[in-house]
Amino acid sequence: MKLLKNILFTMALFAINYVDARGVGPTKQQQPAKKVPTISFKNALVDVRKMTKTFIFDLNQNFTKAFIRKITDFNLNAEFMRALFEAAANLHLPLSGNNDADEKLSIQVRRQIDVLVPYEEIPLQMVEKDAVKKTELIFYDDITDSLNQDFLENRVKQELKTKDSGQIIPMLKKEYSSRILIMWDQRKLKNINQRMGQLNEQIENTVRELEKQQIEAGQLVLVR
Repeated sequence: MKLLKNILFTMALFAINYVDARGVGPTKQQQPAKKVPTISFKNALVDVRKMTKTFIFDLNQNFTKAFIRKITDFNLNAEFMRALFEAAANLHLPLSGNNDADEKLSIQVRRQIDVLVPYEEIPLQMVEKDAVKKTELIFYDDITDSLNQDFLENRVKQELKTKDSGQIIPMLKKEYSSRILIMWDQRKLKNINQRMGQLNEQIENTVRELEKQQIEAGQLVLVR
């Protein structure tokens, strides 16, 4: 009798598990919930303006952990986050008045921002060079210590397919200023502010001239 009860109990458990398994069915993999911003970009920028230098930078002029956590907790997109870090640097970075020292400090902070909020990688044009067929990136011109003009023009022509000069110019300035600052730092170049002004002028003139040419040729079709 005891044996029969054990058998019936086992069969009942099996039946329950079978029904549960059939009822569950295949489940779709859940996507991670998208983070919802806790504040608008405008209000976040107001907050950054009100913050103190000691809250934003430590004694080594690096962003403090508290400040980084504050910005990331806003749950804003990468573009807004980067803008907030840059605003904090522009508003609160303690400069000495010594151009050489301030240039190094600016490069140091820009590198921190690039690590915290890296730009989306954009494939750079690559070329075959010499008999060795070695490929190298050519966005940087070693002769002029600026953007390679051919590379810049090719990039602008691609961007003009979907954007206008008002969108392209600030985008390229932001993208290449940080990259080229690293190149200048490696080469220990001076007069960084003057060089940055020339870089911005190069980008502006190239974009506007190519846009003008395409408009005159009737080739420019913008997707607004």
